Order: sequence, then C-alpha cells, then structure tokens
Amino acid sequence: MKPASVAFAATLLSACVPVVVSSRTAAADTIRVPGDAETIQEGIDLAVDGDVVLIAAGVYTGPGNVDLDPRGKGITIRGEGGAAACIIDAEGASRAFEITNGEPDTLLIESLSVRNGFASLSAKRGPHGGGILVTDASATFRDCVFASCTTTDGNSGDAPTAGGDGGAFCVIRGTVRVEGCEFVDNRCGAGGESNSHEKDGGSGGRGGAVVCVESDVQMTGNRFEGNTAGSGGTSSQRYGTRGQGGAGGAIYVLNSTLTVSSSVFEGNAGGLGGGGERRTTSGGFGGAIATEGATLLMTRSSQFRSNHGGDGFDFVATYGAGGGNGGAVSMMEGGAYTAKACVFEGNRGGTGGLSESVGRGGHGGAIFSRGAAITGKRCRFSGNQAGDAGDDGLPRFTASGGSGGALHLDGASLILRRSFVTDNRAGFAGGGEEASWGADGGGVYVNGDAWLKKCDVSRNRATHGKKGYFSPGGRGGHGGGVIVTGTATITKSIIADNLAGNGDYSSYEDGGQGGCGGGVYAGRASMTSTVVSGNTAGTGGGVDEQIGGDGGRGGGVFAEGDLTMEDCLVADNIAGNGGGDTWVYYGGDAGNGGAGGGIWCGGRFTISATVVSGNRSGDAGIAYDAPRGGSGGSGGGAYAVGEVTARNVLFARNRTGVGSEGHQSGRDGDGGGLSALAGGTIEFCTFADNRAGDPDNAFEGGDGGGVALAAAGSISHGIFWGNDAASGIGEQIHGEPRVSYCDVMGGFDGEGNFDLDPLFVAGPAGDFYLSQIAAGQGADSPCVNAGSDEASSFPQLRGTTTRTDHVADRSRADLGYHVPRS
Repeated sequence: MKPASVAFAATLLSACVPVVVSSRTAAADTIRVPGDAETIQEGIDLAVDGDVVLIAAGVYTGPGNVDLDPRGKGITIRGEGGAAACIIDAEGASRAFEITNGEPDTLLIESLSVRNGFASLSAKRGPHGGGILVTDASATFRDCVFASCTTTDGNSGDAPTAGGDGGAFCVIRGTVRVEGCEFVDNRCGAGGESNSHEKDGGSGGRGGAVVCVESDVQMTGNRFEGNTAGSGGTSSQRYGTRGQGGAGGAIYVLNSTLTVSSSVFEGNAGGLGGGGERRTTSGGFGGAIATEGATLLMTRSSQFRSNHGGDGFDFVATYGAGGGNGGAVSMMEGGAYTAKACVFEGNRGGTGGLSESVGRGGHGGAIFSRGAAITGKRCRFSGNQAGDAGDDGLPRFTASGGSGGALHLDGASLILRRSFVTDNRAGFAGGGEEASWGADGGGVYVNGDAWLKKCDVSRNRATHGKKGYFSPGGRGGHGGGVIVTGTATITKSIIADNLAGNGDYSSYEDGGQGGCGGGVYAGRASMTSTVVSGNTAGTGGGVDEQIGGDGGRGGGVFAEGDLTMEDCLVADNIAGNGGGDTWVYYGGDAGNGGAGGGIWCGGRFTISATVVSGNRSGDAGIAYDAPRGGSGGSGGGAYAVGEVTARNVLFARNRTGVGSEGHQSGRDGDGGGLSALAGGTIEFCTFADNRAGDPDNAFEGGDGGGVALAAAGSISHGIFWGNDAASGIGEQIHGEPRVSYCDVMGGFDGEGNFDLDPLFVAGPAGDFYLSQIAAGQGADSPCVNAGSDEASSFPQLRGTTTRTDHVADRSRADLGYHVPRS
C-alpha cells in the first residue's frame, strides 16, 4: 500500500475525479522487507489494515527491527521460510514488539523467531515482557519461537525491587491468541538484594516465559521448555530477610482467564527462594503455571513433564526456606481450574532449603490449589512427587515433606473423573534433632471435599516420619492413596497397592505412630462400586525406653467419622504393625498393632453388597524384654467405633493381629471378620474362615473369630462357618446379640438358628455360593430357602443370587451373602 500521506491525498481526489491505481499500488497489499521497505518498522508503517508485511529469511537486529510498533493496525507480520529462518534478535538490549495502541484481534504475527529480548528497568512501559509487550490491545501469534528472552533484575539497596515479569511475553488487559509457538529457555529477573535489615530482598520475577494480567489469553499447540521464574533477592544484613522466588516457571496469570489446549510444558521451574542471615524464603510456586484469582482451562491433551516448584534457598539462617508448591501448576486466591485429557508426569514440588532448621517441602507434586476448585476428566498423574524437606546433616529443627504427591488442595473441592493417579509420592521429611511427621496423601491431599468417579488410584505412597533424638518419633503420613479432610465420595474406582507412611524411632520418647488409611483417609466417606485392595497402613516406630508407636489403622480405608460402602470389594489390605522394643538393655514397651485391616470407621458404619476378604489387622511390635508386650489390632476385616449396619456382606479369610510377649504379654485382636464397639444390625451376611489371633502363638488369644460385638445388636439370616478365635471364646460370634435365622457353626440360641454345613461351592464370583441341585451341584445347602420370609420381602436381595448359575433368589430367602447377578 501507499505511504499514509499519499493515501490521504488519493482519498480527497476520489471525491472529484476517478482514481487511477498504479501497478505499484495493486501489489502493495504484500509489503516485502527488505524490498518495499528496508526495515521491518518501515514495512509496518507502509501497511494498512488487511495488509501483509512479509519479512525475508535472515537475522534482523538494530533500530527499525526491534521495539516494533504495529501502530494500532490489523495487519499480518509474517516471516518467510518459517521461524527457524526469520529471526528478530534484540541482542539483550530491547524488546522485539510493543503492541500498545489498541490493536484489533486481526493483528497476526507469525512464523518469526524472537530471541535475546530484554526488558530493562528503564524500558518504556516498565520492565516486563522481555520479548513482547501487549497492553490494552489484541493480537494473534502463530508458529513463532521465543527463546532466551529475559527481564531485568530488581534494584538492590535500601529499598530493593522485584525482578521484571514475563521473560518473553507480557499481556496486560489484552486479548491474545498464541498458536503453535515455542517458548524456550526464557527467564525472569532476580529480585534485588537488600542492604537493610528492615527490608526484604526483592521478589523474583513471575512468569519465566509469559505473564498475563487482567487479560483473556488462549493458547493452542504450544511448547514451553526450560523457562524459569526469577530468584528471590538475598539480604546482606545480619537481621535482613529475603525475597520470594518468582512464581510460574512458564506462565503466571493474575486476575485473568487462560485457556490452554494441546500444549507441552517440560522442564520449567519456579524461582529459587532468596536467602538472608536470619531468614530465608520459599521457592516460587508453580513450576509450569502459577495463577492468582484466575480461571484456568486446560483441554485436549496438554502435557506437563518434569516441571518443578522453586527450591528453598540454602543459607546460614535461623529458619529454613520452604520449597515451592505445585510442581506443574499452582493456583492461589480462588479461581477455578478445569483440566481435560491432560498428562502430569514426573513433576515435583520444590525442595526445602537448609539452615539451622530445614525447610518444608513444597506441596502438590503436580498441582497445588489454595481456594481454587479443581475439576479433572480423563487425566493421568504419574510419577509426580511433592517436595522433600531439606536434609543435610543434623540441623536443630526439622520439617515435613510436602503433602499430596500428585494433587494438594487447601480449602477447595476436587472433582476427578476417569483419571489415573499412579506411582506418586508425598515428600520425605528432613533430618534434625526434632522429629517430623511423614507427609500425607501419597496421591491426593484435599483439605475440603472430593469426588472421584471411575478413577484408578494405585501405587502411591505417603512418607515416613523422621526420628527424634529428644522427642517422640515422627508419625507416618496418612492416606497412602488419598486423604480428604472433609467428605470423600468415591464411585466405580480402584484404590490399590498404596502405602501410608511408617512412624519412626525415638530414643527417649514414644515411637511414632504409623500412618492410617493405606488406601483412603477421610473425615467422612461414601464409597460405591469401588475396589480397595492391596493397600497398607504404616508401621509404628520403635523405641528404647518408652512406648513403641502404634501401627496405623485402616489398611484399606480409614474414616474419622461416618462411612458408607455399597457394592465394593475390600481385599488383601493390611493395617500397620506396632513398633518394637529396639534395645534389650533399656526395655521399652512394644507398640500395638493397628486395628481395621480392611476398614476402620470412627463413626456410624453402613456397608452393603460388599466383599471384605483377605485383610489383616496389625501385629504388635516385637518386644525383647519389654515391661509390656503390645496388643494385636482388632477387626481383621473391619473395625467400627460407631453403630454398624451391615446388609448382604461377605467377610471371609480376614484375621486380626497377634500380641507380643513381655513381662506383661499383649493379647491378640478381637473380631476376625468384624469388630464393633457400639453394636448394630447385621443381616444376610456370611462370615467364613476368619480368625481372631493365632492359636499357635497366642499369649492371650483374641475373641470372636467371625464377629465381636461389644454392645447389644441383632444378627439375622447369616452364615457363620469355619471362623476361629485363638482364645476359644466366641469362635463364630462374640458378644450377646439377638441372633435369628442363622447357620452358626457350633450353634447359637435363637429362632430359626441351626448348625449344619452350609455346603459352600465355588462359582464365577468366588468360593461362597450355596450348593443347589438346580444349579448343577449334587445336594442342596441347608441355607437355601431357610429365611424368615420370601426373598422379595427383602429389598437388599433384589438382583442377587446364591446360585452358581446366577438365577435369582425368588422363593423363600436363602441365608448369607448373595452375589450380584450382573
């Protein structure tokens, strides 16, 4: 197009005479640099809305090729030959573009590389956005590369300042699209050093690649690799303090909406925390993305790999620096986060720094949220870890590792659907004279409510407590797979092979308690159609002189309050063993085994249509010459403090823990299948081959091989067969419940009760169907048609069967557990 003055004259002439367009004008909608213009800025100045400024392959530097201003035009600025061939090199002295004149969303910048951009303290419109600055404008960037751009360090002195934000890109009150671009090795400036003991060092710059403030930014198909937020400033004064490490290794979002799809974030990091002689500070949050008061939407297979929150600073200080939270993503100050079909792999929270005390590890190996609700669908969280506490030598004070190996939510809710949370771990505790607790939530930590549907939470681990020399041993971390302080609602999920943390040893105080809830730890819980298998609560810590730590309770599930389970499988879980008497010379008491091999419930326990099998409560700690041996854990299958309602449940092959020998020996646990302190109602349940204690190694055997009820209750339509109590008391049923219409080995007083072999047979869903001629067996079980009324009178039997051919129970009700027909 023509220069502006010529175009204006042509407009005036057109009102009077026809305009003759020259051949140069007809071709001017594509302006070539060099050719039609010597510099990129000259080409932009020649263009009008809709034109293309086409830049030939080459490296462009110096005046006219940096600090480019689109002048408010809706044009296309395109590199010829792609971003690898067409490069704007700002040579560490200036930005590439300043888009600040209200440009429309038709401004397109594509197929260019921007490298070595720099925003200085004296830069026009501030020291932010080393490569690109967009303010009160719109633009689209497509197929571009932003590499090795940076912002200035903060000023040092008596009033230190923060480092500049947005190493490559800064958007303030803008609407921006970024498509198919790469952001590589960009970084923010460090905070300034403080020369005053009254002032903190400056904070590190935020958003190693991109910062968005009060903007709407959409990113599709981009790659962010090796970007770093700024380090916090240090202090040179004895009582000086430090600057916070910069948040958002790749992107920092403030009061904005960011939409990300089909993008990759790899190897980005929050800023290192600053140091001071008295205090250090934490590393920056959000190895890839950090937000405050923002809405974050992630869709279509974005991937986060090997990002990490900023590490705490190592310095000779009184208080250690914490590691940055959120190895991949950190969300603060509310907002909301939705992730769909995303992968989070190998990310970690920041490691705590070292000093007289060690710093806490960063929470949330993949995602950390404080007040921001998170919704995830079809996501995978694998191999992430919360940050470890600092650990080098023996500082005075210690700290715990970060909680939530994959996700940590504080004061926010989590909804997770069709997702995998596997092989993650919480952070390790630091070493020191004082003990520290193991970190909770090997996979997920939620201080609030959580909903999990069709999820696989497997092979995650909470971490061990750390020993104390002059204090009790550290408690092991709770919730090997999941910990939810509010209500956990889990549906159609798998919770498998997770580990709670072990308690640690103490020389002069009690050993640490083992972590509870090998699979799930919840304030309250509702679980439906879920498999809980192979999980383990933590072992108690050993002791020299005092009392060994108790084993963790609830090998599969631990609920502080009420627990409801329906149509679940709880199998092969283990509560923790007690801690042992470590030294014969001192002779400390052994710890007790953890109760509730499969389930521990502190409130009302309601369970139906569920199989509880092969679980084991914890054995007491080994006692060499202890004043008192420990007791074995009760409730091999389940342990309930509150009232129990159990309908159509199979308790099979569970066992309680064994006590240990001492000058006063501990006793074995009670209730091989179920131990209930408050009694309750048990209907249509089968208790088979459970065991309370070990008759071959019993100092004082356990009671109630099948069930132990400490308070009155009622049992009806059940089968109690082949259970064993090491004490010989209540082999099948211990307590004084009302029992009716039950088949009880050895007999039990009550209407409709009898003592006949139930003739169990194996079928498609296990070993406890009832033999029936109509289903192809040679005889009918005496439990068939032995109920008090027709099967249709009992709603809990609808759609169930005791037959191997899965024909429904339609006549008089059969006794015992009924298998779902579907």
